[in-house]
Amino acid sequence: MPAEVAANQFALVLRKLADELTYGVDASRFVGSGIDYAQSRAYSLGDTVKSIDWRVTARAGAVFVKQYEATKRSGLYLLIDVSNSMRASSVALSKCDCAVWAAGTLGLVGLRQRSPVAIVPCSDAFAGSMEPTLARGRLWAQLEALRAAAASAAVGRTTLCERMEQLQATAPHVANVVVVSDMHQPGAAMGIKRLAQRHDVTVLHLQDPAERGNLGAGFVLAQQAESDDGLIVTSRGALVPDDPELKSLPGAGVRYAVISTDGSGRGVIPAMRRVFGQRNFARGIR
Repeated sequence: MPAEVAANQFALVLRKLADELTYGVDASRFVGSGIDYAQSRAYSLGDTVKSIDWRVTARAGAVFVKQYEATKRSGLYLLIDVSNSMRASSVALSKCDCAVWAAGTLGLVGLRQRSPVAIVPCSDAFAGSMEPTLARGRLWAQLEALRAAAASAAVGRTTLCERMEQLQATAPHVANVVVVSDMHQPGAAMGIKRLAQRHDVTVLHLQDPAERGNLGAGFVLAQQAESDDGLIVTSRGALVPDDPELKSLPGAGVRYAVISTDGSGRGVIPAMRRVFGQRNFARGIR
């Protein structure tokens, strides 16, 4: 558990997780204005011969050169849900613990790619800054605050929707946004769709095994962590019904993955590799 690990061991584990996440997908080092082909244009005086697009030149009967998309740096915002529902767990590793590990791993990868990183706790018990930074010391301070939240007995209710609205209003440029949450707040999926209209958004939907049902009991009297409302479920029913809007996130351009906390979190990094592998990870966070 993140809260039970010493600070130096916590940092060591995060570095190993970051290495595992990016193994085989780190961008190669290129020299030039860019590596992604954008278009070809007519040759003009001063263009280098190396940039000539020979195929287009042969078809058009005139000299054309290739243009490349210039590599740019954008901010990485990690919206980490550390609310009451994230602490509820039927297994050793809670969703909140898993979110802390994911935040630290992605934060380190972002800094390695020279992307300013902001770790934003989504809980009414926190009012942290949303300003991204390249300062490694500040990132570790934010991670320590998350570790403390994971160990706290009361972390408040989720403010994921409010944080997304705040980001939408304050982020000056197109950014990379990663949401790590159990998606229990009503309207969260619609807020993510609105955010994806401008930003590059990835959702890591953490799910406790008990939320899918199969509780091994006839009837269970439960209480919702976010609203304190009581409910009764059967062993065949899911504790948290599926939000139909979540299934439409990929169609809205959002990278989306459901990650179970079962198995002591062993499937978290492979699942993250798969979801970021939908587009080159090193170029998705930069």
